[in-house]
Amino acid sequence: MSVPVAGVVLTVVHAGATDRRCGTMAAMDAVTAREDRFPHFDALRAIAAVSVVLFHAVGFWGGGLADGAAGRAFIARLEVGVPVFLAISGFLLYRPFVAAHAAGRARPATGAYAWRRFLRIVPAYWVALTLSAVALSWTYVFDGADWLTYYGFGQLYTVPALGRGAIAPAWTLGIEVSFYAFLPLWAAGLRAPDRRGPDRSRDQILRRHATAVGGLWVASVLYSVVLFATGAVADPVRTNDPALLALPGTLDTFALGMALAVASVALQGRPLPRLLAAIERRSWLPWALALTAFCASAVAIGLTGAPDQAVSPAQYLAKWQLYGLVAVGLLWPAVFGDQRRGAVRRLLGLAPLAWVGLVSYGVYVWHWPVLMQLQRWDLGAAGVHPYVLWGVTGLLATLVLGALSYAVVERPALSLRRFVGPGRTRQPTKPSGTASDSKVRMQ
Repeated sequence: MSVPVAGVVLTVVHAGATDRRCGTMAAMDAVTAREDRFPHFDALRAIAAVSVVLFHAVGFWGGGLADGAAGRAFIARLEVGVPVFLAISGFLLYRPFVAAHAAGRARPATGAYAWRRFLRIVPAYWVALTLSAVALSWTYVFDGADWLTYYGFGQLYTVPALGRGAIAPAWTLGIEVSFYAFLPLWAAGLRAPDRRGPDRSRDQILRRHATAVGGLWVASVLYSVVLFATGAVADPVRTNDPALLALPGTLDTFALGMALAVASVALQGRPLPRLLAAIERRSWLPWALALTAFCASAVAIGLTGAPDQAVSPAQYLAKWQLYGLVAVGLLWPAVFGDQRRGAVRRLLGLAPLAWVGLVSYGVYVWHWPVLMQLQRWDLGAAGVHPYVLWGVTGLLATLVLGALSYAVVERPALSLRRFVGPGRTRQPTKPSGTASDSKVRMQ
């Protein structure tokens, strides 16, 4: 599924250098109306976070995954918010590395990058985990070596930790952390040929990134296929198997965001090729693709939504790739085209949606403890459907705590970024054909 995405990247790299005829069809910048921002990614985070909250609130607590529940197959697929988050990280974090390489600049300093990643994810999670463990009497969080598992983002690698209540969705943070560690090594490896040969042109560098990202997607898919073929994953598939969820098994989704990052750099400051210009004029098309893929994951591959359903390897692979299509479709209008144009972008530009995205990390880490506390209070109201009761109450309560987390923990922590500067790295020779590039706010 990402092979076509990699093909699009290679096409736009070539078209950006040779096809000037499309200027009459799309006389606009290929990335964004504001050259230093992708303004709608907060809204995309909001969509992903709300999707996950509703998946748990409506599905687990509201009975949406029970036998005979209305819309069970669709409620179960709201977990797609996690792949959307992974694709967002792939785009926002990889793009600065690609842009710097293409422009002949030094790559982002590893120390500053690691410090920003730490401040972005660790303090808010540690505070949420500690306060939740105390309030909900999760004493096992502090027992023996368990504290290292939970505070060290190790839930991903042990089945017992994956199934326990200590902010159960935090296993996905382990995936993010491993990707954070992987990315600078990957980017440095792609720069290595520059030190062994003559200077490369901007388009050559971007083709190298596009080809490598396409290979990364293929390798990740093959990794999962090999796990199934060798019996390393139980049959029927246990979808929370650590081997499947570890970074090699999820790199394909990160690679989708990375492919969009390469394409956006390739088109920076250039008119859109004809095909992309036609899509840009119909900003609803990528979202229609995302909706189609979402519906297909719910009704076309035999998944009922039951938590204990036996899943075949083919179903697992199909579901994961359809989730990738959902992610690409959602991100597309926020990456390409005039960000002030089109109904989809106007929706993404709504201030309330952007605000939810701003506090989305706090929403993500707090929603599980919130739902568990509401359960202790025996949440119920006569005449109110449990989907509405749990969905609305859980979401509103979590938004309050998410906002507090942002104001009290996340924003003060992020202000510490200034203590680790960009560092000193060797300035490479600027390749021929370099164009100025925009800044991207790190996620």
